[in-house]
Amino acid sequence: MLDVVFGQASDPGRVRPHNEDAAGFYNANAGIAPAFTVTDRSKGWDGDVTYSPTKALQLIVNYTINASVQRLDLGQYPKYPYPQDRWAVWYFQNGTGGFGLQGLTLNQFYTNPQDTSTNTNLGTFPGDDTPRYSADFFIHYDFGQWVKGFSAGIGGTWHSQEEFFSGLTHGSGQAEGGTAYIAYSPSLFLLNIEAKYQWMNWGHKQYIQLNVDNALNDQKLYGLIYQSPIMAKLSYGVAF
Repeated sequence: MLDVVFGQASDPGRVRPHNEDAAGFYNANAGIAPAFTVTDRSKGWDGDVTYSPTKALQLIVNYTINASVQRLDLGQYPKYPYPQDRWAVWYFQNGTGGFGLQGLTLNQFYTNPQDTSTNTNLGTFPGDDTPRYSADFFIHYDFGQWVKGFSAGIGGTWHSQEEFFSGLTHGSGQAEGGTAYIAYSPSLFLLNIEAKYQWMNWGHKQYIQLNVDNALNDQKLYGLIYQSPIMAKLSYGVAF
């Protein structure tokens, strides 16, 4: 089976309390932002292949080619009822950094500077961090013809380089000629393994399963975060 899909998606924004004070009305650095909805469009090709040459063996492959996300609608901010509060954070001229005018003039950032709901959102959102290429696979084999109830699987996931920072700051010299500094993390591959044994006892189906994540123990730095090391988990289950 081969599926090729062209997708379109929407991404809801964050919802904040209606009584947010002036300092928290727009302070994305602190994880606080007003409520609005933005709309994205995903482009590219994705598909999956499922192959079962025998009853015991199954191979599944998923892939994405030339993927990207385009923001169509930047959303609308709520209207702050006290426009006389000129000390509020959204009037700060501090370049980029998650709040303020992002280096723009009042008339550029707001179609009406007296009405916060007219925020154009220019310079607010980050770049597209979608890996252009990605793939994952899973191979499962049932050893029942030799060891009844025993099965095992191996799976992996890979994606190409990924943008983890896109910004422009005036104080640290990251910008030359107004060009934003963009940084990428390297491509990533993770391998996972599982083994499962199930049996019937006391009238109930039971199983014990071992999962090993990041079997290659990759601990490289991806962006600003190191990959978690190898991890194993042993679990037991019973059906009633």
